[in-house]
Amino acid sequence: MTVAPKAPHGPEPPVSEAGASWVVALGVPGRARRELQLAAPDGAVPDTAAADGCEVVFDGVLYDADDLRRELGLEPGEAAGVAELLLRAYLRWQDGLPERLSGRFALAIRDVVKGRVLCIRDPLGVHPFFYADRGEEILVSTSIDALLADERVPAGVNRAAVADHLLHRWPDVGETYFEAVRRVPPGHVMVGDAAGIRSRRYWDPVPPGEAVRWVSDDEVEQFPDLLDRAVERCLDLGTPGIFLSGGLDSVSVAALATDLASERGLPTPQAMSLIFSDPDAYEEPVQRGVAEALGLPHYMLGIEEAVGEHRLLLAAAELSASRPAPLQTMWAPAYLRLAREGAARGVETILTGTGGDEWLTVTPLVARDMLRHLDFAGLARLAQANSRSFQVPRREIWRRLIWKYGAKEMLRTAAGTILRATAPSLLQAYRRRVVSRDTLPWVAPDPALRAELDERGMAAWSERERPDSYYFRELRESLEHPLVAMEYEEIYENGRDAGVRFAAPFIDPELVNFLYRTPLDVLNRGGRAKGLVRDYLDTRFPELGFRRQKKVAATSYARSVRKEQAAGVWRALGGMQSLAELGVLDAARFERFFFEAAAEGHRKDYRIWDALALEAWLRART
Repeated sequence: MTVAPKAPHGPEPPVSEAGASWVVALGVPGRARRELQLAAPDGAVPDTAAADGCEVVFDGVLYDADDLRRELGLEPGEAAGVAELLLRAYLRWQDGLPERLSGRFALAIRDVVKGRVLCIRDPLGVHPFFYADRGEEILVSTSIDALLADERVPAGVNRAAVADHLLHRWPDVGETYFEAVRRVPPGHVMVGDAAGIRSRRYWDPVPPGEAVRWVSDDEVEQFPDLLDRAVERCLDLGTPGIFLSGGLDSVSVAALATDLASERGLPTPQAMSLIFSDPDAYEEPVQRGVAEALGLPHYMLGIEEAVGEHRLLLAAAELSASRPAPLQTMWAPAYLRLAREGAARGVETILTGTGGDEWLTVTPLVARDMLRHLDFAGLARLAQANSRSFQVPRREIWRRLIWKYGAKEMLRTAAGTILRATAPSLLQAYRRRVVSRDTLPWVAPDPALRAELDERGMAAWSERERPDSYYFRELRESLEHPLVAMEYEEIYENGRDAGVRFAAPFIDPELVNFLYRTPLDVLNRGGRAKGLVRDYLDTRFPELGFRRQKKVAATSYARSVRKEQAAGVWRALGGMQSLAELGVLDAARFERFFFEAAAEGHRKDYRIWDALALEAWLRART
């Protein structure tokens, strides 16, 4: 194993104490004899080990390492480092290793004996992992920018991915916005050898085609212990802070983290809250009440103060320009400022409620399964729980469940089944028309690019036709959708920028495996969404009314920000010049849409933010 100098090519990768940049070149046995090379521009290297024709590179956190040592029969002093431990484990279990791992990590193995390299990403993709296949070697890193800084990796932008971003289509979870760089999908092991590259999912709460092993009534009582364990794992990462909103997820994390920190003699967590002035998103009384009840030091920051008044959208566009992928959330600059304030106060790890909405709630798409099985009683319970938990009129909830999420999709699926059996060519023509229609008129003025987008859309369509449960199809989206991987990668980059780690107990693999298989009526226990945590919080903070709380959303505030600030950001950027030059956008047609949508508060004005973030990002790259 050799350490290679940084190659003078491409943008400088962002580096902080929260995540150093490195690149490992894995010479692929059968393609080349080159040994593993490690380039660490900032001098901070990942954990490595080598023996018996195998080389291991590990970055991240491995849970339950002591259990793994015991399984291997190691003495206390043996395999002190994680990479050495994983090397021993790989030599023992080979292809069976990934299923035994849990944590937040990127793991690369070069096996000369078997003539292959393996790249393993943690079950939920909390830790980023990217690679560039350069023929004789595969370059891997936790940083896209670190890969692009290597002279062996071309920095060309993936034009089709950029265009599909504007269409809200992400057909390939492995794809990034650069042609030469791909991601290792969450929960997957990627294998590279003389025959090429392939990957398989190694972590799956409910594998397709297998019967669901629902959590039993007795097992449901394990939830508090599993959540405690998930929070403890986050506390192990360093001095804790908590992003404290007024919602059920972050408040439950804050309460448990405070109790566990006290029991273990750890520092009292620092509560940090972003305050939205908009009435629909205002949670300051609850945020203050929780922090006071828990005895937490509490730092509060108004969103306008965090980024400057009337400057949120411009700050978000500027941040997008500095990132390896276009920024997803326009709130990121404000939360980044909050994280930096935490770091200045000694916080090393910020706990959040991320994942609670995905894993504690019941997707409304289950209405299709209920209608298909004539489960009208279940549908009524679902409607009641949603009415009690969300700020949506009851009539609208029923309309969505019966038609939008229920009968409409069932009819479409039934029509597709009939046409597939009787007129497959007609079905293909219909699909092609839909894909072409969904390609917005101001996207892809280049005919060649438009044709490519149509083919990408057609290739992705088959994924919609899986005959399994609609409920589990939607849950799988929370595991496999590219936006989920990109969200966690963006969070990781926020940590790099702020010099902290972000940790989310609700995306702990063990807890997610449990919640994935928890019956719907248990998730809605008490007739309200997130019933598993609602009763606990109502008991802990009786004066704050968590049993009856409805979800708060910043939707109207986001719309007002786009309406008031979009034109100013457009002027600062000078229009969509880079997107137009790439052939991704018809500048004149989009300009008309842009200013109409901004002025009128168009229901699809979120496309304004998409384009601004993408333009700022692309301009920095080209």
